Amino acid sequence: MNGILKTHSKDLNSLLKIIDPIVLLSIYVSLIWRSEQLIIFPYFLIIISFFLISTLFNNSKLYISYRRLSLSVLFRRILYAWSSSLLFIIFLFSYAGIPAEKDLVIKWFVFGFIYLVISHLFTRKFLKQMRLKGRNTRNIVFWGDPLSAINLFNQ
Repeated sequence: MNGILKTHSKDLNSLLKIIDPIVLLSIYVSLIWRSEQLIIFPYFLIIISFFLISTLFNNSKLYISYRRLSLSVLFRRILYAWSSSLLFIIFLFSYAGIPAEKDLVIKWFVFGFIYLVISHLFTRKFLKQMRLKGRNTRNIVFWGDPLSAINLFNQ
């Protein structure tokens, strides 16, 4: 388990970049189906919304390392990224005739915000605890004479 953060941190980050828009759009679709408004979504709107969320989240620096910054900065960036993404998507959906009722938008904002807080803030808090316990180290195997290994260790 030691070293998992160093060896797979970019993979975890890339996975989060893909999962965030998928989960947020899935929340919207599930809210539409629960409100019994049967709508067939145009696939191009879902794809545009996916890229819109991805772009805005990347530009708001949600996926950079926050080792030295406070979690309140991350909380503000989540709030900014999600609210701006939501505004653009609501405009896009209303232009295409997909319902954007007030109650639906409020529920989508709240559930999406809760998901983002859990997935970003609590995940970063968990990873910080793992780093404090020494899970951020790498192990190497040295093959050779002991004097060279001591020289390598001292560098």
